[in-house]
Amino acid sequence: MSKSSRGKRVRHLGPDWTVQQVAKRSLSGDETEPCSQCGTPVVLREPHHRVDVARDVDLMGRRLRSEHQQLTFCDADCADDWLGR
Repeated sequence: MSKSSRGKRVRHLGPDWTVQQVAKRSLSGDETEPCSQCGTPVVLREPHHRVDVARDVDLMGRRLRSEHQQLTFCDADCADDWLGR
């Protein structure tokens, strides 16, 4: 999975969402989250992939990047499928 997706529009979230970062992660703790592509439970302390997305939001006429989401994927293939690669 390449980081070249930075700035790519994410149509299935809405027209204003763009990819900020694509990375492999391991976090502390015992939490799990479903894979955003296939729904498989992902144990966050184990290696997994994250895609950070954001959109610009207007606040009193000024553009501010203020809304962010982190999406969890069980592996690079699911992340790539979700990104449309």
